[in-house]
Amino acid sequence: MLFAEEKYREAAERFRHSLQSYVSHYNSKTGPENIEAVASGQLMSYILMKSEKYDEANRALRKELDRTKEVYGSESIQAADTMTNLATVLFYKNDFDESRAYYQRALAIYERLVAETSLPSNAEPLRLIYTCLGDINYIQGKDEDALNYYIKVEEMFFKSEKPEDLLSYIPAMKNLAMTHWRLDNADLAEPLFSRILDILKGHKKYGEGHSQTRVISEYLQRLNYGF
Repeated sequence: MLFAEEKYREAAERFRHSLQSYVSHYNSKTGPENIEAVASGQLMSYILMKSEKYDEANRALRKELDRTKEVYGSESIQAADTMTNLATVLFYKNDFDESRAYYQRALAIYERLVAETSLPSNAEPLRLIYTCLGDINYIQGKDEDALNYYIKVEEMFFKSEKPEDLLSYIPAMKNLAMTHWRLDNADLAEPLFSRILDILKGHKKYGEGHSQTRVISEYLQRLNYGF
């Protein structure tokens, strides 16, 4: 409009001001440059984690967690995602106590987001964290604590309407059944083993002859025969 009115000096000043504002925003901690840097760092950290380079991933994720908090905030879902990845790396390094601490911090953020936003209560990060916290306690012989987390996964498991999603629940459901069994609650373990067995038998990747199917079948037989 200013160009059309031949107000060139005023137009130039407006453009200069807009450019300064853009540069200031671009270089700010919430600007595109830092957002891109966080995304790139997260991707590289994830690649290290999936490549089982856990020491490198551990160092990278700690650095990325600091940067993510600075850009997005310490209570953001991005920070929770980074904490979850760091906790998973620590889990694979058998550093269970620190892994638990990061999982619990991430869980607090996710659960708040479920309460305050549209994040679904069966979101994948919640299933992952409940499973891993259950696994940590299961490994450490803290069966009651493990039970509390596995039961949350069980609620998601029985609500799942997608057959392809059921396989992802099986490790937690197996450990839940084993925990019930260790606590002498065979009546609670049996239906879980039976449900897992049905899923494995009916899945084209597994079937009746697969080793995992046979293991669950043996557990179920031992449970039913009381030994």
